[in-house]
This record gives sequence, C-alpha cells and structure tokens, in this order.
Amino acid sequence: EGPHSEGANCKYHPGMPVFHEGEKYWSCCKKKTISFIDFLSMPGCAKGYCVFKETISTRIAKKVPKHDMTESNTNIYFAIYAKLIDPKSVKVTGTRDKIRISFNWNMGILFDIEVGLKGPIIPTMCSAEVSSKMIELNLRKGDGTTWGQVGMVYDAETGLELHQKEHFAIPDVPLPTENIT
Repeated sequence: EGPHSEGANCKYHPGMPVFHEGEKYWSCCKKKTISFIDFLSMPGCAKGYCVFKETISTRIAKKVPKHDMTESNTNIYFAIYAKLIDPKSVKVTGTRDKIRISFNWNMGILFDIEVGLKGPIIPTMCSAEVSSKMIELNLRKGDGTTWGQVGMVYDAETGLELHQKEHFAIPDVPLPTENIT
C-alpha cells in the first residue's frame, strides 16, 4: 500500500509471477487468471510484515502513452495509444496556439500535457475520436505551412518543459484543440 504501511502485517506473494499460454499466476499459490488486471489485484497467499518496494502499478504509472504524428498541407494528425483509456475522462481544451489534453488510462493513471503549437490551428475545424485504446486527433492548420514538429510540450501540472527525447518517442508532439467532441 505504500511507505506508510512499512512494518505492518500484510499479505503478499513470496513467489514469482508466471505468464504462460495466456494465463497469469504466482508460482507460490497457482490461482490462475487470464486478465492482467485481475492478476495485479490478486490478494497475497502468505502473511508477513510489509516492506515497501516499487510495485507493478507504480512502474506502470511512470510510463508515457505512445503516440504518433503525421501532417498534410492542411492538417496535423495525432494519435495517442494507451491501454484502458477511460473515454469519459478525456478532456481536450485549447486556443489557436496552445492545447491541453488529459485523460485517465491504465486503471486511473492521469496523463495531462499542454502544447505550445508551432503554428496556428483553427479550433472549430478540429476533431477527435476516442476509444479504450486510442485517441485520434485531427487538427486543422491555420496557415497551411509545414510544421515539421508541433511545438513545446509542457507538463500541465508543473508547467515544466518536457524534452521529447527524454519523455517521448518522437520529437515534439501535437495535441488537440478547444471544444473537440
């Protein structure tokens, strides 16, 4: 449960995780499932004192969803690929030169970024499609120039610039605009 539970009595799995032919289970208790979410939430089969270590869930929380960008003369096409996107949580806002996108994914992990765009967009001519695995954005360019890259990407909570090579798989990432539905 975290560092606050250090030293308390707890249930845990002393064995190793096993992934075999679609089944997931712990070597110590052999209760099997095919769902990764069920596997992560399996109660421990042994009792002992809690020693906090980074869990699978905290490792997942540090990941950034994969994404892809292409452009034409008139549009920027941007797709974010993430597992278990909550479509109801997707929120896209912005202006002609700046956009923000946030959503919950992978069991409630918040992804929230802001992008200072390389060129202007026409918010009323932008759109988005959302599924549980992908968010596809179509951003209409305001001037038809080639962007090459989208602009500066910022962590929406801290306001700090995220350098693409450190945090993302491709250079500068585009995101959606105001009132996309």
